[in-house]
Amino acid sequence: MAGLNLFPNPAVMATQTGLFLASMVVVKKLILDPYLEVRQKREKATLGNEKDAQSILEQNQRSQKLIDDKTAQMVRDIGDHAQKVRKTSGETRQQLIAEAEEKAKAWLNESREQLHRDLEGEKARVAETIQGVSKAIFEQAIR
Repeated sequence: MAGLNLFPNPAVMATQTGLFLASMVVVKKLILDPYLEVRQKREKATLGNEKDAQSILEQNQRSQKLIDDKTAQMVRDIGDHAQKVRKTSGETRQQLIAEAEEKAKAWLNESREQLHRDLEGEKARVAETIQGVSKAIFEQAIR
């Protein structure tokens, strides 16, 4: 039987170790480092964009809350203003109605007084006419 060699050959071991280390350096420089760099850039871009998107979303939510608050305030202000306008217009309406009623009453009183004066004048004329007619009938009856 040929002999079984259980002792390693140091030259073969050194050569294999050298080839393995040279292969490791080449793989690291040509494949692993560029891959890790691209992966890091991708993660940075993805996670960075995710963080930016999250901050933009939070900013949008704050802006939306501010807009909602301002809108609610404007609605309250418009309601208050409308109520003031209604109150003022109601008061103005009441004043105008009161003034119109006073003018109408004054005009009616004036018209009544004028009618009474005219009626008294007409009554006096009727009495004069009756006296004149009576006198004329009397004179006709006498003749």
